[in-house]
Amino acid sequence: MNKTSSILCITLLGAFASCALAGQVNLFGAVDLGVKVQKSKGHETVVSMDSGTYAGSRWGLTGREDINNDLSVSFLLESGFDADTGASKGKLFNRGSLLRLESKTFGTLAFGRTSAFTS
Repeated sequence: MNKTSSILCITLLGAFASCALAGQVNLFGAVDLGVKVQKSKGHETVVSMDSGTYAGSRWGLTGREDINNDLSVSFLLESGFDADTGASKGKLFNRGSLLRLESKTFGTLAFGRTSAFTS
């Protein structure tokens, strides 16, 4: 990891840590697990359990702190996992890690990684 990346990580972790002391921090998650039945002509029926059949299993943290009447800071940390084994899918918080500065007057400025284009 180069020096610039290290400084950026330390800055973001400091910002997330200050948000973690906020009055509103939530833990969330979803388990995406399904049963798949396959039947082909001339073959036996195969029943299997598949993880991540719709949007993938995930867990995360969100937090928000109002600085004043117009300005607030919030964060999102979201990580994927395999529901079959509980193993992490990739790096920690690979689905999303955002730091947002929100103003009623000027809008929202966000830094980080979003989980999907539609996010």
